[in-house]
Amino acid sequence: MAADSVIVVGYNGDDARLTAIGTEADPITFSGLDPVPGCWNSIQIGSNGNSQSRVEFIDVAHGGGDGASAVLILGRSISVTNSSFHDKLLPRQRERRDLQSGVR
Repeated sequence: MAADSVIVVGYNGDDARLTAIGTEADPITFSGLDPVPGCWNSIQIGSNGNSQSRVEFIDVAHGGGDGASAVLILGRSISVTNSSFHDKLLPRQRERRDLQSGVR
């Protein structure tokens, strides 16, 4: 994904569902163009996201650029199985990056 990208599901009042089903041999990957923590923001499932949303065998890497979680689920429970979430930008890393770029 490009820098600062966000995938948004279920925020506009419509019933929306995220279905991402990979396999053990071929997982679905959500990753940034730059393989560094925080190069993209997040996948967000809002309160209008359908509770039948489900993800299996996904690999989420390098998110959290906006200081939030790489995957943010609000107001719903969804099925997440056999999935990996890694190399997210941690708050201390974000502070260091902002200081280096002059953001306060």
